Amino acid sequence: MYAKMALISVAVLLAAASARAAEEAAHAPTDSRALAAPSPETSPVPSQSPPSSPLPTCADPGADGSFLPSSGCSGVFGIRGSATSVRGATASEGSGLMVSAEGEEFTHRGVFGTHGMHRLALGGGGAGFEGTLLGGVTGGFRLPVGERHGPVIRAGVLGYLRGNDAYYASLIDLPQVQVGYQYLYRRTVIELGATSGAVLTGRFRAGETETRILGAGLEVGAYAALQIPWFRLGLSAMRLPTNDALSSPVRTAEGTLCAIATPFAICADARATVTDVISVTGGAPVEVTSMVAGLAFGLTRER
Repeated sequence: MYAKMALISVAVLLAAASARAAEEAAHAPTDSRALAAPSPETSPVPSQSPPSSPLPTCADPGADGSFLPSSGCSGVFGIRGSATSVRGATASEGSGLMVSAEGEEFTHRGVFGTHGMHRLALGGGGAGFEGTLLGGVTGGFRLPVGERHGPVIRAGVLGYLRGNDAYYASLIDLPQVQVGYQYLYRRTVIELGATSGAVLTGRFRAGETETRILGAGLEVGAYAALQIPWFRLGLSAMRLPTNDALSSPVRTAEGTLCAIATPFAICADARATVTDVISVTGGAPVEVTSMVAGLAFGLTRER
């Protein structure tokens, strides 16, 4: 039986302003004789501009006092192919094609910093109509242990709504707290951390089973991020509390891997969810696993 998926409008704007420091041109002193008859010995020496970087121009070099994004190449817009599979329950599995946009970015200015992510997709295929609407943003501090690294603590919100006829998942996690350790310099980011937050509401359904209700507790999870100019990796896992007749939590794990050659990019993503469900009315709980994987080809936008 096909379940209707309602799309909720979630807008998460992630802004990162970038300011460049002005460079002072070097002028050699000259006298009247040099102006009248310049010679190799007295001619002013022209200032030399720094060599252009072979790296993509989608992110500015790090500098103290500037508000810097980790990578302007983080956003990818394109076409995504997907495949959905459900184990442990009857489901309408299949592949699909969608228009998609996604990205993840870190920013910092002094001791302040933010972390944001977004994912939008709309399409369909063998598993029916399919869509994704995800947004998350946190802001906080990085303790000045080192010039380029230190512990971070941030707070914000995470919300998503995604699914098709084979599965459905939604969540509002507010506030979500992230605690971790970050290295961020120029276009390189390495961060490991843990998450926790209040699950206000959410749902999960796999195939033709009863829908699990999320809430009445705290989520507990972990995440990792690695970004360099041509490569981006993001991983996360969460244990979500439930508020229904079953006591078992909903466990999720997902990851995104992007290879970037501006202005083109290719991204692979996967998500797995495991929980207990009631597949037959009045029956005993059984474990079910839903898996979604995708491959997107798209464009990135330089700053």
